[in-house]
Amino acid sequence: MKYLDNTNDFNGNYWPALVKSNDDYPHAPWWTFRGNIENEWGYNPTAKLAGFILRFADKDSDIYHKAEIITQQSVDRYLSGTTPEGKMYKSIYREGEINCYISLITSVERNEIKELSGISDLKNEIIKQSKEFLEHDASKWNTYCRKPSAFINSPENILYESNREIMNSELDFMIGNINKEGIWDITWEWNGYERQFAISENWWKAHFAVSNLVMLRRFGRL
Repeated sequence: MKYLDNTNDFNGNYWPALVKSNDDYPHAPWWTFRGNIENEWGYNPTAKLAGFILRFADKDSDIYHKAEIITQQSVDRYLSGTTPEGKMYKSIYREGEINCYISLITSVERNEIKELSGISDLKNEIIKQSKEFLEHDASKWNTYCRKPSAFINSPENILYESNREIMNSELDFMIGNINKEGIWDITWEWNGYERQFAISENWWKAHFAVSNLVMLRRFGRL
């Protein structure tokens, strides 16, 4: 919390997805620092961090009030904003940003925060749009794509009820695609830093081994 309140990387409206120090270490190409990339990343990770603050910070603190302002801005931007190209902001489906909005909505609902406007509209809009941004073609689920599980990790998730059938199909797919090592392969490469990626790849496999098993248990598959 102290870091979020004091970091020089915060520009008054966003906590950045990328920082300059990324380039000092082995990383995936999409984590390379590119300056002002708010149009590319949107409110990722800002919306999720704002939700975290609203859920756990003292309501009388400066950072809580800062998070309230940012949350309202992010909600208004999603519902009625436009991109520099003139497109409706909500028509641009950024996987990370949508996940951050889902986390923000969950935090606001759990804490029963009533001072913010548009939360219900935001929730309904994302639920409605999930039919479009979730990948329904199971033949692509072994590639890097917007799989249902990238957004829905439990039956309590706000997207589950409207996507129950496709999510259950992916759970079947997940169970049927365990590799010979008894875990799951990842679906991306770094195209560089080969030695370091080999280490990172195993860490990510371990991550998905745990997270997928937890997910399967949450859905009653274990």
